[in-house]
Amino acid sequence: MSRSEVDGGVRHLILLSGGIDSAAVLNQVAAAGFNATAVFVDYGQASAFRERSCARQISRHYGIELHDLAITGLSPPRGGEIVGRNGFLVLVAASLLERNPGIIYLGIHAGTDYYDCSVSFVESANVLLTGYTNAALSLRAPFVEWSKSDVYAYCIEHGVPLALTWSCEIQGDRECGTCRSCVDRRSVHVRA
Repeated sequence: MSRSEVDGGVRHLILLSGGIDSAAVLNQVAAAGFNATAVFVDYGQASAFRERSCARQISRHYGIELHDLAITGLSPPRGGEIVGRNGFLVLVAASLLERNPGIIYLGIHAGTDYYDCSVSFVESANVLLTGYTNAALSLRAPFVEWSKSDVYAYCIEHGVPLALTWSCEIQGDRECGTCRSCVDRRSVHVRA
């Protein structure tokens, strides 16, 4: 059976940040045999250069195409929450798929207080995608109810290349050690 027969012509697009969670999602989608592509979005984040490099290495590791988008004109705060970030990224991904049947994948997990890392967010995003695309697109966040430790255990069990990932929100040359992503990453003892 070919990959296109497995997914029935549905396009699978992974939002690939270069971090642990999106790498785990890519692994899961690739293991299912889906014909997937990924997209990295540079929205002006401080660590964009390092994240892009990691996203490229991860996509090469899995042999999937990576689209690289740059959104200009935004001024994200250094180390602070970017209100609506995941919603923005989902809609950017939707614009790439247009109204063709597709699934957008987002690597988020439980245990944070960010609204856009919750089951409610995924449900609301799916309502928007259904409305905008006549139900042609949907959002999946397979780890939304998992802890970071659960995602890390998945990565170890399935051979996700953790050494290729990056998670710091503030710096691109070394981990700051204080942003939520660094604290999250340290909680499972991952080193880049």
